[in-house]
Amino acid sequence: MQRFLQEIRLDNVWMPGDSASELGLNDTELSATFAIPLGWDIEHPLLITPGFAAQFWTGPEGPPQELPPRTFEAYLQGAWLPQVTEIVGAELAVRIGVYSDLSAVVEESIRIHGRGLGVIALSPGIRLKLGVWYLDRNDVKMLPAGGLVWTPSADIQLDAVFPNPRLAIRFPGYRSTDWWIYLRGEYGGDSWTAELDAPGHTPHPYEVDYNDLRLGLGVEFKTVRGFSGLVEVGGAFGRELLYFEPIGQAPIPPFRPDPVVYIRGGLAY
Repeated sequence: MQRFLQEIRLDNVWMPGDSASELGLNDTELSATFAIPLGWDIEHPLLITPGFAAQFWTGPEGPPQELPPRTFEAYLQGAWLPQVTEIVGAELAVRIGVYSDLSAVVEESIRIHGRGLGVIALSPGIRLKLGVWYLDRNDVKMLPAGGLVWTPSADIQLDAVFPNPRLAIRFPGYRSTDWWIYLRGEYGGDSWTAELDAPGHTPHPYEVDYNDLRLGLGVEFKTVRGFSGLVEVGGAFGRELLYFEPIGQAPIPPFRPDPVVYIRGGLAY
């Protein structure tokens, strides 16, 4: 039997920054995942995840590039991980939500994210994944996704899968709690609508993309009672804010802050 409530999760990413060339970010997300049984596939239920996130920004300093102090996300995601045969499976997910500073909720605030990956078991320890990630950002709408997942033993897993690769190694000798150390990469960021004040124009909703590349080293745990968590330290590189003006409004140049060391933490049950 599948549990109806699969997980409640809280995540936070903190990036410091308070100078003219920096961009500070405190990103907090709360979500819950529920399993809805499917009559024809009891072992692979539909996973429904409502979630809410708030981003607290520091910088850039001064208009027109200055962001509002807060942006928000409220979304609903559906995911399904069917196993068609012992060899062929899939990872499917669609998310729809509102991404805005709430002073500028317009049609462009509604965004759709998704991913579709085919999964082929090449051997008991190797799986091939191929598909796409749909990001619905203004600059990057879609990314190809794929690679190999190699599990040579129960204590090692290598996800050489673009755009979010990961290597995890389990510490031996623990009975009631699994401890893992991992190294991972991520294409980070998102897109929101925000009311900005461009010189010579009245405040107006702009679409803003934030993009970065992250490389993090972390430790995570999971207990036999279902509690799990992680602590991660890493670097964010290639950071950029891209502004997309509505018709008739003044363009705003991109802002590219310095690389930064970030700290991530998470708890789940």
